[in-house]
Amino acid sequence: MLPCNVVVQEVENGRVEVAAVDPMASMQAVENPDLREIAEQIQAKLRSVIDNLENRFKNHLVSDGPASI
Repeated sequence: MLPCNVVVQEVENGRVEVAAVDPMASMQAVENPDLREIAEQIQAKLRSVIDNLENRFKNHLVSDGPASI
């Protein structure tokens, strides 16, 4: 179930949406405690990428909604 897919799509008026499945939520379905640390690391990296994109292009954003995973 890891790595999580990332979806990049144009939604309207040139606005681009970046979304990713929360790896912690995905790992709840798998009963393997060893994967928790890996899922936490992946979650942090995905959040960092989305936050960096948001910060880099904040002048081009249509909405001020927070990035989320």
